[in-house]
Amino acid sequence: MEYIAHTENEAGIVHSLKAHLINTADLAESFSENESLRKICKLTGLVHDFGKYQREFQNYLFNGGHRGSVPHSKFGAIVFRILDELADIPWSKEISFCIDGHHGGLPDHSKWKLEDTSFNSEEVKRKYQELLKVFLKDMNLDQEMFKSVITTSDLDILDKEIITRFIFSCLTDADWLDTEKHFNMEKYQSRINRHLNYTDLIK
Repeated sequence: MEYIAHTENEAGIVHSLKAHLINTADLAESFSENESLRKICKLTGLVHDFGKYQREFQNYLFNGGHRGSVPHSKFGAIVFRILDELADIPWSKEISFCIDGHHGGLPDHSKWKLEDTSFNSEEVKRKYQELLKVFLKDMNLDQEMFKSVITTSDLDILDKEIITRFIFSCLTDADWLDTEKHFNMEKYQSRINRHLNYTDLIK
């Protein structure tokens, strides 16, 4: 079965989910010049649309339906919530937070709790395991990929807050750009890729 991320464009071509995840990951990674952050951004991009592997979401894309009727962001966030519980993988909470908000914006942290019962139900965990198998097979990846994140040096709370927002920005920008490339290649190609000289700007 071919899993898709988006419906047909004007040329009648559907957007492969695997291609979208890889392209988003590569773009997100390219936005950082810090090696540790590059790996975090890439991993975030690879998993952000994990929830689109749901049969219900694929049916929605192929057959139509009410927009938002099959949420997918939550399942990408669940991957890292569960991984954090099992293996204490660096940055898993922050990655989960960014994926959860990649369509509607970063959620209110006070309401975003790891102990949320909707994430701990047996039904959700069973579905997560099913989706994980499909995701890893389709992407030709191993679960060990989740342990590849390099943790940065000790950071205070403010540093982590700023970096979390940077990761979120990289993800949403990469996601929208790759989606635009699928639906509107002319607009995508018209964008000018400028490299800012940060050293000069800081001075």
